[in-house]
Amino acid sequence: MILTAFLLALLPAAATVSGTVRSQGSREPIAGATVEIPELRRRTVADERGYFVLPGVPAGQHTLRAHALGFRRVERPVSVPETGSVRIDLELANQATELAGIEVRAERGGRTGDRAGPGATRLDARAVNTMPALAEADVLRAVQMLPSVAAASDFSSALYIRGGSPDQNLITLDGAPLFNPYHLGGIFGAIDPSTVASVDVLPGAFPARVGDRLSGVVDIRTREGGRDELRGNGAVSVISSRASLDGPLPTVRGSYLVSVRRTYLDLFTDVAQKLGLISDALPYAFTDAHFKLSHDVGARGQVSASLYLDDEGFNVPSEEGSDTDIQLDWGSRAFSLGYRHTFGPTLVGDFRAAASQFLGIFDAAELHWDERLQRWSDVLSPILSARTEIRDLLASADLTWYRRTHRVRGGGARRTGSQTGQRTGGGWERVRPHVLRPFSAWKVRALSPHTWTMNGPRPWGWTSAPDCGYYRPARGERRGCRGWVPVWRSLPPWRSPSVPGDTPR
Repeated sequence: MILTAFLLALLPAAATVSGTVRSQGSREPIAGATVEIPELRRRTVADERGYFVLPGVPAGQHTLRAHALGFRRVERPVSVPETGSVRIDLELANQATELAGIEVRAERGGRTGDRAGPGATRLDARAVNTMPALAEADVLRAVQMLPSVAAASDFSSALYIRGGSPDQNLITLDGAPLFNPYHLGGIFGAIDPSTVASVDVLPGAFPARVGDRLSGVVDIRTREGGRDELRGNGAVSVISSRASLDGPLPTVRGSYLVSVRRTYLDLFTDVAQKLGLISDALPYAFTDAHFKLSHDVGARGQVSASLYLDDEGFNVPSEEGSDTDIQLDWGSRAFSLGYRHTFGPTLVGDFRAAASQFLGIFDAAELHWDERLQRWSDVLSPILSARTEIRDLLASADLTWYRRTHRVRGGGARRTGSQTGQRTGGGWERVRPHVLRPFSAWKVRALSPHTWTMNGPRPWGWTSAPDCGYYRPARGERRGCRGWVPVWRSLPPWRSPSVPGDTPR
């Protein structure tokens, strides 16, 4: 029955206006842009890729208006036929927005039992780069400024969402999970802020499509490269330097983005030690890099590939007069391949394959006393060698069907992975490999939010969403359905709730 409904979406019974909102010049998608037809009191919000849909628009001449914070408002006339669809892509120019004073009021008491939890919050690139941070802009520290999110201390960028520990949160980069998105033991985030387009934070009551974590979800989306000209960006901070480059592909129908960041703590402290300013150098360094390609496929498809690399380590090599050699290296790898296809003006499919890995190698060696020769050996002998690795593979497919008063989203995901460890102690004779947690899971999810409003002196909206998921780990199984979650909201007249990805009206 659901499949039949999706197929019927390909044959719209009324005219549909759809398109993509992009930034003028670079042509990067603008997530969360508002698109409206004022004379019909119809409004919708673009998704994370700037795509919007206004179904059921009556025939005639109308005005299509688009605006977003930090951009100039644009109006375009549109001629809508009796049936069929009209596609209009809009470009907004950058413009500073002057805001009036803001007054915050709180209601005494109020109903709390009918609320599903704190609402989702979206941060764009401007918000991330303007929020207070330590030494340089930090994506995860910007998230700590949001309600329901806190940090263990001022020296940690790890996230505590609604009291849950950091290991209970899901942090994804372009759909690929990140197991250790931190540098220097959690002091700095490992995501270059210059590559970020938006950050969605779900502190609770999140749907089945985002996974099975206990506390919260942080979904980081990177931006596309500019399609008009070559651009470069760089920054130098107290602890690191970064540089990024983006521009159009030779085919003109795609773009690329390259970003590299490295710390110079090891280089500066090494020079300071040689000059006699300090006694010991800091043998620590980290490097992270991000590569992204985007390309249009035909008139309705787009493919994107994203690669993330992260390496850091603490290395004390053996030198003359030294009796130890310590090498601690760890890092993450994440790759995602996504394809979006517009089957019709109201039916959009998103398909993704992702792979993620965390690898840590810890080696230590020292000189040992040779009982037979009664002297210290000339060769370092290993005293500890440990290795830990986490792998995760994910494949998912989602379909979104836009209707006039609601939208229906369904899909499935297949996930498999493992966590392994190996340690050698007291010499090379004793090796203990073990598998800590293998898992294999598949999930079928369905999400159908509906929004109705009643016009009047004080309009109210009622939102309900059935959210069901099925999770099958290696041992045992869990299944469940959150059921219908009613949420009453006080809405301004003919305005959609300002929630990322909310229902277009």
